[in-house]
Amino acid sequence: MKKIFLDCGANSGQSVRRFMKDFTDWEEFEIHCFEPNTGFEKSIKEMGAIFHGEAVSVEDGETKFFIGISDLSSTITLEKYVNISDKSIIVRTLDFSLWIQKNFNKEDYIIVKLNIEGAEYDLLEKMIKDRTFEWIDIIYIEFHGHKMHPNMSGKNKELVREIESFGTKYIYWMEKFTLNEVH
Repeated sequence: MKKIFLDCGANSGQSVRRFMKDFTDWEEFEIHCFEPNTGFEKSIKEMGAIFHGEAVSVEDGETKFFIGISDLSSTITLEKYVNISDKSIIVRTLDFSLWIQKNFNKEDYIIVKLNIEGAEYDLLEKMIKDRTFEWIDIIYIEFHGHKMHPNMSGKNKELVREIESFGTKYIYWMEKFTLNEVH
């Protein structure tokens, strides 16, 4: 059994730094960071994590990456309208559900952190459909529906209910929490 931490929307690696601080056994984990802003590659690799310069998505390919007004708010979804500039670049996308199933076993201990600025809805729905949560033990998610459509809390609750039906532990992701609260 391998231990894996998958940081989706890794940015400069602040979640990995926190993971290393909060988990006393962090050195036993294989750490993967997914971040389409390749300007963060060096800082992530310096921590010993494996850098993937793709945006996690529902399919392999390319898409527009809409640049946020800060480094913390860029996205691949057109529906997010808060904190987005008028700039975009083309980035590679990775079918995250398929990637997990091809690279890991259901017996592996997998923790996912998902903070992908609105693109989480399509991704989570595909992961549910593909039954990828059978591979995942814990998932931290920051939902961004409030930056896209009013009244998305019902959708958030529906997704969480479906995720937990696989036996996956869901935790709302917020920077102020410690990661090891459930470990």
